[in-house]
Amino acid sequence: ACDDGGTAADAADDTAIITIDPSGTFDDGNGNVTPLAGTYTIAGLPTTTMGTFGTPVMETVPADGTSYAVTITYTDANDPNVVCTMMANIVAPGPCSNAVCSLSAVEAVAAACDDAGTDMDPADDTFTFSVTVTNTDPTNFPTFSDDQGNPAQASGATIMYGPFPIAGGAITVNYTDDTDPTCTTSITVQPPATCSDAMNPPVIGATDPCNCALGIDLDADPANGNELAAETITLTGGSGAFTVTAVSGLVDATGAPVVLADVQAALAAGGPATFYLPADNAATYTLDFEDAADAANASSLAGGPCAPCSGTTDIPTLSEWGLITLALLLMSYGSLALVGTAGLAGSTSQRNINFGSRMFSLPFDNRVYRKALMLTGILAAAGFATCFGIYGAIFMSDIIGTAIAGPVFAYLAHLLYLLETRREKK
Repeated sequence: ACDDGGTAADAADDTAIITIDPSGTFDDGNGNVTPLAGTYTIAGLPTTTMGTFGTPVMETVPADGTSYAVTITYTDANDPNVVCTMMANIVAPGPCSNAVCSLSAVEAVAAACDDAGTDMDPADDTFTFSVTVTNTDPTNFPTFSDDQGNPAQASGATIMYGPFPIAGGAITVNYTDDTDPTCTTSITVQPPATCSDAMNPPVIGATDPCNCALGIDLDADPANGNELAAETITLTGGSGAFTVTAVSGLVDATGAPVVLADVQAALAAGGPATFYLPADNAATYTLDFEDAADAANASSLAGGPCAPCSGTTDIPTLSEWGLITLALLLMSYGSLALVGTAGLAGSTSQRNINFGSRMFSLPFDNRVYRKALMLTGILAAAGFATCFGIYGAIFMSDIIGTAIAGPVFAYLAHLLYLLETRREKK
């Protein structure tokens, strides 16, 4: 029979009792048969045992299924010279400790993030979690240990782990039954997302924060430059929604200080939004804001001062328009001179060119000139539109220069037309 030694979960201490009771008879050859009487020796078991015929011998052996080759040697009680030997194969029974160990580990409390008191820095965020470990046979396997420094925990216990850095990735915890070291399990817990908002630093949307080209000319005098420089602001990071809590220094397109409500409306979703700052080498501004979803995630933005914006140079200058006008006059004169020369070469009897009713009068056709003047006006309008698109203004010098050079240009175009049509008629 097997004895589990009182440990149903430990087969190593299981034992079995083997009972040996040899028997036999002696035949003297004359028909006299008598039971054997004497002693015997049992060899081949863990211990060598001696016994007397008629009295059983019990031997305790490990209950592990071992097969024993046993030799029984008999010595007759009346005649020591009578010795008999018997061979036998005895197999010990198997273990009787049949309890089964089975550990299981489940995440009892999901991994939770802690921002370590630094709402703006996700690098130091940590997480904790809890695990419940049970054994299917807590009676025979009452305790377990883990590799995180928690020994002899009762089956069914819930253990909290952490904090662990989220940046370190997943955590694996291994468990081993204290009764049966071969009985193990493990659990791997993934870290949660960081809980620090990690708002990106706000940035100025314009390449040049003090943008004179997008500024405002309050006195409408290009020579003085724009008195206000543009500040285009974009807020990024966090939840993407923002609350502006304070603003100072910024002005609107009229030069009046901006209203907090207007700034909030423009930057509620991060912008971009354009405001202005006096370009006087002195004015500065500050803008305080916070994440609309987390007031603790706050930041601020500062800018200025802006250098004065330079005035706009009139292109071309009035003197340049004078050169343009002179060139048009010379071209007109040259055209008349060429026509005069061509006329002399074509007729030896006529030395003067008469374009009208009087000798030496300049050629002029009112109908053609009006059309040439209209064409010149269209070209001038296109030029002014281009100038306004590039410089944002139309300059007085250009208006005066066009008023002078335009009619001369129209006359030159009209003259060339007349000369061309006269040549075709000849």
